[in-house]
Amino acid sequence: MKQLITRFLLAADTRKMTPSFHNRIRKVRPLVAATLILPALLALAFSTPVLLADDGDHDQDHRDHGRFVDPIVGSWIVHVTLDTLDPNPNHVPLPLQAVDNVANLGADGNTADFDPGSKGTLYGPWVKVGDRIYRQKIVTVNADGTITTAYTGPLVLNQQGDQIRGPMHTFVTDPKDGHIIVQWSGPLVFDRIKFSLAP
Repeated sequence: MKQLITRFLLAADTRKMTPSFHNRIRKVRPLVAATLILPALLALAFSTPVLLADDGDHDQDHRDHGRFVDPIVGSWIVHVTLDTLDPNPNHVPLPLQAVDNVANLGADGNTADFDPGSKGTLYGPWVKVGDRIYRQKIVTVNADGTITTAYTGPLVLNQQGDQIRGPMHTFVTDPKDGHIIVQWSGPLVFDRIKFSLAP
C-alpha cells in the first residue's frame, strides 16, 4: 500500500493540479516519507546501544559486567605489621606481625574489614587521591564501647592490580571525651583474593 501511494505521489503532474489539491499533495508527501523512514530510524536507534554494549563487554574484566570499575575494587587479605604501639606497658617487641585481616573494597567506595584479633568489623569509605593511589578511614565500635578508627594511606596499587602497599595509623578512643586510649601504626600489604577452584 505504501509503495502504491509513493508511486502515485511521484507520478502526479503537479502542474495540472488545482492550487488546493497541490497544497494537499505537498502536505501528504512528508507524512508518507516519515511513515517509511521512522521505523528504520527507530530500529537503528534501539539496536546501536545494544551492539556497542556487546562489543564493550569483550574488552572488560568479567567482574565489572561492562561498567567501569576502579582497579582497587575486590576482596583482599591484609597483612598488618606494627612498628609503633603507644602505650606499650607489656614491652611487646616491635615490629610485630599482627593477625591478618580480610577486607572488601566495594565499587560504591565503601570498605568492610574483618579483624579476627578484635573479632570486629571496621567499616568506612575509601577514596582515590591519585593514579592507583588511595586512602581509607574505617571505624568500628568495640564491645566495651570504645571506638577504633584506622586511617590508611597513601595506599599504592601495583601495575598488576594484585597487591596494595601503604601505611596505617589506628586509634582507640573513649567516646565520652575522645581521648586516645591506645594507638599503633605500621605498614600494610594487601594481597588480592583471586577466583580459583584451588583452596
